[in-house]
Amino acid sequence: MPNPYFKFKEFTIWQDSCGMKVTTDACLFGAVIDPERSKNALDIGTGTGLLALMLAQKSGIPITGIEKNPDACRQAKINFQNAPWANQLQVIEVDVMKFQPEKGFDLIICNPPFFGHRMKGKSDAKNQAMFQESLTLDTLATSIIRLLNPNGTFWVMLPEHEMNLFTKSTQIQSFHVKQQVDIHNENKSPIFRIIKAFSREKVATKHRLLCIRSDDDYTTDFTRLMQPYYLKL
Repeated sequence: MPNPYFKFKEFTIWQDSCGMKVTTDACLFGAVIDPERSKNALDIGTGTGLLALMLAQKSGIPITGIEKNPDACRQAKINFQNAPWANQLQVIEVDVMKFQPEKGFDLIICNPPFFGHRMKGKSDAKNQAMFQESLTLDTLATSIIRLLNPNGTFWVMLPEHEMNLFTKSTQIQSFHVKQQVDIHNENKSPIFRIIKAFSREKVATKHRLLCIRSDDDYTTDFTRLMQPYYLKL
């Protein structure tokens, strides 16, 4: 049975009511996200609130998490309230397509569900967190265009195949890739996840590779990124 909580250096994630638990790749995504000069941020499908909390640790900006699953929303609210940055954080129970904020966002982050209809399990909460029925890539793209400020940046993490589909979608064609991080579990293993940062501004793409492990230990790059967060680094 998964641990009901995951303790970081500066905050704790309770996760017993959420379909998607804390994962290494999600933690890495949170560490890689750069808030730059953003004045506010939106976390689409916040789940436990992990990405929002990691962002709050490294920035002083207000962050809104939206989540359509009631149980996950309640859990994120508890995690936010117990964090040192509770005054920066809020969570709203709403489907992204029905979300109507008073103003747009400079920064949008999302770790979306990426499986199709195959391999569903018995847990409805986990299925909603992992399968695209709850948030399709087209819905995500449409929502980002509507909610992102003209000079804003959005960050997404997906497997390679799904990232290619997302990047080639009609809605995303007007955006440019600012940063790309290809994640490998080990040096010679296939790409495990891809992180991309998009903006409407045309800039040269910063592209890098990142391996999580080498010789049964964390790599120097991974350790450097996760040191502010992981207890044992």
